[in-house]
Amino acid sequence: MAFFLNSFGVIDETLKPREPQIFLALPNRKIIGKLNHFIYKPNHIINFGSLNEIEFRMPYDIEDTLEHKLIRNPYIDKILERFLLKLVLDDVEEWYVINNINDDVDEQSDIKKVHAYSLGFELADKLIREYKEVVSLWQVANELVSDTLWTVGKIDDKFTLKYRNFDVSETTALEFLDTISTTFGTLIEYDTVNRKIHFRDPDKLNKYDGLIIGYGKYLKTLDKTSTSDEMVTRMYVYGK
Repeated sequence: MAFFLNSFGVIDETLKPREPQIFLALPNRKIIGKLNHFIYKPNHIINFGSLNEIEFRMPYDIEDTLEHKLIRNPYIDKILERFLLKLVLDDVEEWYVINNINDDVDEQSDIKKVHAYSLGFELADKLIREYKEVVSLWQVANELVSDTLWTVGKIDDKFTLKYRNFDVSETTALEFLDTISTTFGTLIEYDTVNRKIHFRDPDKLNKYDGLIIGYGKYLKTLDKTSTSDEMVTRMYVYGK
């Protein structure tokens, strides 16, 4: 549900939420097709300053409304790990990479559970074995994204003259990026369309300008979660 706040902080719950459009794409961003009519229970999770997430369920069989019978979902065999999802809401576009697919089969239905992180998850593929330097934010960020598809975007003026000491070993570039953000006190903004990482001043984002809270904005609901470790290990146990 999207909530719209007026200047007095009153929530207008009569307005309908705008649903994001979700497209399946190959790793090279070539669109395979639109998924909205072939999935259900989509959940778009906005994590402020960290990787956003999408999760949904995809049935193996769907109803053919013309012949009134069940047919195989045309996308059930096309959706694979490392494939991309394109989310579009109005003029906002964001890319995600599928990182987890689970089959959930029982007597009533057969479905796939799909989870994807925003495209910055690609940085988890780069391993940093050792980094011991006293550096500026610009220097360490550029060294972090070297040999990747990502580049450093805007860095707020507050951080340009600051230097910090790092002593890191055996970590991924994505985990190191969280360390950099915490050390300098920045908020990370991922531009998944252009594969750019921006470092923002949190103080500049607290100013009230008639904020609209909804899909594609800073929060999806009125719950706020703050965590320094969005990347977790999940274990799914099946059977008796």
